Amino acid sequence: MIVFLSFSTFNAAFYLLYFKQMSSFLNQIQQILEIDANLSTFDPNTKLVELGADSVKLAEISVLIEETYNRPILEDEMMNLSVGFLLTISQ
Repeated sequence: MIVFLSFSTFNAAFYLLYFKQMSSFLNQIQQILEIDANLSTFDPNTKLVELGADSVKLAEISVLIEETYNRPILEDEMMNLSVGFLLTISQ
């Protein structure tokens, strides 16, 4: 049986497999932000936009939070995500 996947379905499957390979939620966040330093080394009040997160990266992080912790992130929350919030939610 041959199954054809649409391009968007393939991309979604690829990203799910990719992220499942990461060892933890915080490592996934660090990968999205493209930072090598552990998030716990930053001041908890540091906003993700201060670490270079643009709207695309913030959307990826918001989706990851929703999928991992079943917690929706509103747009205004997304723009104000902080290191402290990520550290708290991951515990």
